[in-house]
Amino acid sequence: MIDQWQHDYGKWMADNAAAFFGDGLPGCSVSEPIRDWTMADLLDTSPIARFQCNRAVIETDFREELLEINVPTLIIHGDNDAGIPVEISGALVAELIPSSRLIIYENAPHGLYLTHVDRLNADLAAFVAQEASVELAR
Repeated sequence: MIDQWQHDYGKWMADNAAAFFGDGLPGCSVSEPIRDWTMADLLDTSPIARFQCNRAVIETDFREELLEINVPTLIIHGDNDAGIPVEISGALVAELIPSSRLIIYENAPHGLYLTHVDRLNADLAAFVAQEASVELAR
């Protein structure tokens, strides 16, 4: 992937756009203007930042740090994430963070913040409200 990024990041993005947006998956619909804006934004990202972020995610073992997180944590992951499958990411993170809650979105791709925006906003708002009421009860 890094080799592809270095030689033609735009082509790599175009080749992987369908998986990112969940094309063909039930409930995944993103307008052309949103697709275009998202692709332009991703293409505009600093190549150095893109490489370093990807390198940190792939090469860094965060297991010890995750075990130390002691605040309520919501993890949301799509079960159709072609870039980072839930089994090797969200599910493992949820096991390591003691006070975490995992929500898996059926048929959701990596770009679920665009394809499942209403559900995501509702789940985030519900989580914050629930945690606020727990805190107020203390």
